[in-house]
Amino acid sequence: MTEIFRTENWSFPLKDGNQAPYDPHRDVKALAKAEGGYYPLGRRGLWHGGIHFDEATGLISDKREISCLADGEVIAYRIDERYPASSFEGRSAVFSSGFVLVRHRLQPPPLTGISYAPPAPTLTVYSLYMHLLDWAGYLTSSGLRRPTFWGGGVYRVKDSAQDKTLGLRIRAAPKDHPDHGVILAVLPRGTTVMTKAASAADKWLEVVSVSPEIEGLAPSTGWVFKPEMTALGTDRYLIGNAAKDAPVEQMTGVNVRATANANANPLGLLPIGTSLKISNVGAVGKFRKLLKIVSGKCVPPLAIDENGHLPGFVWLDALEANREPEAKDRVVVLNEPIRIKAGDLIGHVGKYQELSEDIARNLLHLEVFSCEDVPDFIARSREYAACLPADQRTLLKLYKGSSRVVPHREDINTDNPPSINEPGAVIGAPVILPVGLLESLPPESKLSITETVPGTTISYTRRWWRLDDHLPNESGETVSGWVLEQDLLTTRHSPWEWEGYECITETSRNADNLAHHLSSLADLTLEQRRHYQALASRAGKGPIRSRLHTLLNIGENEHLGHEEIRAARDKPWHAQAIGRLITHYKSEWFWNPQKWDELDALWDHTGRVRPEQWQISKARIKKLSWWAELAGLHGISLEGKAWHFHMIQTRRGGWPKGQPGSSIRQ
Repeated sequence: MTEIFRTENWSFPLKDGNQAPYDPHRDVKALAKAEGGYYPLGRRGLWHGGIHFDEATGLISDKREISCLADGEVIAYRIDERYPASSFEGRSAVFSSGFVLVRHRLQPPPLTGISYAPPAPTLTVYSLYMHLLDWAGYLTSSGLRRPTFWGGGVYRVKDSAQDKTLGLRIRAAPKDHPDHGVILAVLPRGTTVMTKAASAADKWLEVVSVSPEIEGLAPSTGWVFKPEMTALGTDRYLIGNAAKDAPVEQMTGVNVRATANANANPLGLLPIGTSLKISNVGAVGKFRKLLKIVSGKCVPPLAIDENGHLPGFVWLDALEANREPEAKDRVVVLNEPIRIKAGDLIGHVGKYQELSEDIARNLLHLEVFSCEDVPDFIARSREYAACLPADQRTLLKLYKGSSRVVPHREDINTDNPPSINEPGAVIGAPVILPVGLLESLPPESKLSITETVPGTTISYTRRWWRLDDHLPNESGETVSGWVLEQDLLTTRHSPWEWEGYECITETSRNADNLAHHLSSLADLTLEQRRHYQALASRAGKGPIRSRLHTLLNIGENEHLGHEEIRAARDKPWHAQAIGRLITHYKSEWFWNPQKWDELDALWDHTGRVRPEQWQISKARIKKLSWWAELAGLHGISLEGKAWHFHMIQTRRGGWPKGQPGSSIRQ
């Protein structure tokens, strides 16, 4: 696998124009309103590796733009020509199978100023954006922006490009010779000329050779004017910016310049209509590195280096991205991944309609996963984080039972701060907060008090933070007030410590989970419950459910299902605990008919889903799958297993960034 550039910037996938510091709880509360698609258990109790942004969250709308979560590379996508549809009882229910898959590389920042440093660990992760707008939606809404990676990252020189082929006339004889007026050719900018040796005072030089060669121009023919060339040394010259003669058949297009500078010498010109690929690596302003000429020719042809690379930079505004997907209704796997930045356009929200629904709704499924050894990476990351400087500890942890929340009073200020001896609610669950969020609080909600140890000259600083609706008491109720940041009772951490994260490998199967779900709803008869007791018990005692029971303070024998997880998401501390579970399971996008066929009998027994309806649903699941087309490519596992992360944790200051605080919210 080729080296992936390091991820440094992050963005919320749905831009809202808000420039305020990122508040994770705002999005947690919005997602708590989602009607389904929870992590790690969705409706019907089945494992679910992503999260849903639906209309109930208030975060999406028809054809809303979706932004890339982080710096990375697009490795695959699928765009429906028109949404596929499932037909049942005379009703046609559309569903988008469109998606984009982006690859990212997590790596901590380099260590400086220490004699020994462990090697920086790396982890390849992927972000999946599922249920995207179909091609027909773009055709009917011509004003929608289109992703630049469509068409394999191919660009075309615009019809409005204004650079022209210019060069230097090569004459049959030097000045004052009768044949001086005979023009043999115009050497285009970018041509290299070798001349015979001449004195410094000579302005007209006799040509030995030109590169690339000019058709119809014999070797060792002609004379050129030295002042309009750039000297390269040892009688070699470049036809550059000073050469302004127009050829007989002048072309228009975009110059390829030696460096990313408008004054750099042109190496050639790409005519209008030329197709090419460019790179953001080495980009300066609007200049982009030329990677490949897909169709068309450069005038003159460019010289390829020993590594097979083309030289030069082109002006981005003279190019237009291919505005149509390379293919439709199938997975497009990019052999050469296309770089994408945090906040760049991924696509637009598409439609999804259950067989039981009357109308299609707007829906985005967003998922983050890794096919590498995540527990090993976290262990090495924690070792590395111990060497990072203190200013990179950008998370504050409040511990269960150790800190108090002092109620706010109107007379609290810098001169009259709260006291640690005042009564207050004891924090009932661990909470981790981004320091950046705390520092962005208004002045009246943060106090910094410098004090001196009695009898000494040693000073120290107490920091008080006023937090509203962020913290729980010991009864699990939300409390507001002042919290003291102090040694021993609170700690600061680097995101690279992965504080509070747990890796869990799930062992239950789909049939186990559905049996557990149906049993809890009393949808099975007593005899059926006895028959499926082993399956339901295996799910109930499975690693994920067992851990959720503990985190959410739900008794082992109490029901834990869709509604309980939905209610827990409305409490920031519970949402955070769930979000820090990293779960290992086989992807739902890896089509395996056996795991879905196992549910046939269960659905038959309940009467909730008719057999023909379930068969249609399975056909839909197969249509949505894409993993097989990527298995073994770009680091995607062959067997479909992966470690899954909660997307919100990648943005709430709890997931590492390339540099402290590097994030985008537009």
